[in-house]
Amino acid sequence: MKLDYSEAIEELIEDVEADPEKELTEGEQHIMNAIEVAALIEEEGLHGFWMSAIDHEAALKSFDVVGAHALLDLFQSSQWCSTKSPDQELTGVERNHLEDIEEELVPMLQELPGQLQEYLEDEL
Repeated sequence: MKLDYSEAIEELIEDVEADPEKELTEGEQHIMNAIEVAALIEEEGLHGFWMSAIDHEAALKSFDVVGAHALLDLFQSSQWCSTKSPDQELTGVERNHLEDIEEELVPMLQELPGQLQEYLEDEL
């Protein structure tokens, strides 16, 4: 699943990739947080997101700020994963629960580029 971002957001991504030390506005940071999490979810799934070193609180706040509330709800419904240690295996019930959440998450991630573009137009 490759998300299709607007030209303005693609330019922001390119700017950050070209200069990782670039000082971002708060709005730009929220957009980049959401993009980073979406990419992580694509690669590692929800369990991988919760096991990653990413600042989960900042990531969840970014989804709230950019208006991706349905996505935020799904992330929060899987937050119990963060209490697992990386080497601890999920039970069958836990795995099934995560798979159910991810089934809802994938179509919602498809809406993220539009939500980010709307946020960009409103905020920046």
